[in-house]
Amino acid sequence: LRLKRAVLLEPAYEGYARALEQAGCQVDRFALRPEENFALNVEALLPCLEGAQVLILSNPSNPAGTLLPRSQLMQLVQACAQREMLCVVDESFIQLAEEGSEHSLKQDAVYYPHLLVLDTFSKAYAMPGLRIGYCVSANGELLANMARCGQPFGVTAPAPAAALAALEAPDYLENAHALLKEQRPWLIQQLRELGLKVWDSQVNFVLAQGPEGFCETLAQNGLTVRDCSAMEGLDGSFCRLAVGDHTQNQALVAKLNAVLNGQGQE
Repeated sequence: LRLKRAVLLEPAYEGYARALEQAGCQVDRFALRPEENFALNVEALLPCLEGAQVLILSNPSNPAGTLLPRSQLMQLVQACAQREMLCVVDESFIQLAEEGSEHSLKQDAVYYPHLLVLDTFSKAYAMPGLRIGYCVSANGELLANMARCGQPFGVTAPAPAAALAALEAPDYLENAHALLKEQRPWLIQQLRELGLKVWDSQVNFVLAQGPEGFCETLAQNGLTVRDCSAMEGLDGSFCRLAVGDHTQNQALVAKLNAVLNGQGQE
């Protein structure tokens, strides 16, 4: 698209800004603040859209794991359409949210040519190594241009086979929702009892904040977490923790307790 200016809702997956900047696009960041629970003020955002060619956001948000209300999303889509700018909504985690389908904009993309919705099999179906994702848009010219700019062989043969198999296993997501509904509140409560700041999430991870240098301390003690320091507005005290089964969550809490109480590795 040869974009000149983009607006990002931050903090967000750092790949958005990196790709835009590599293409010579100016990136303006609109901050969603931790102290405000990453809530979006649409009215405050709208003036920032003037003169931009694209707005990029994730729903559910990454790394906070919160869902933006559908009413706010549609307000943004319509605002972008009025300005003839592209609205890109990344729904990579939406299938893991219990009410995710109610907030998805994939169906709406049929009616809004300025809306582009992204999704992937990496998250909900736990197949990140296969690198298979897709976008939904009613803008045929844009899709054709994207195809021309992509690699001639975008995915390997096993990737679509695995994706089709995943779509034929509806019980998988149902079981995932049941696990998260039971384990996520338990994990959040345990983390808070350890003294960590934890934000409510609707997906398979939670955002936690510990002492200064928290992520580095965890790494030194053998805990692999998603360090959020590369995300705008966050630092090395913020990390994203995955929700596992009860045994895994218990082991995580026990390890965190040992580290926070100075009983981990030196």
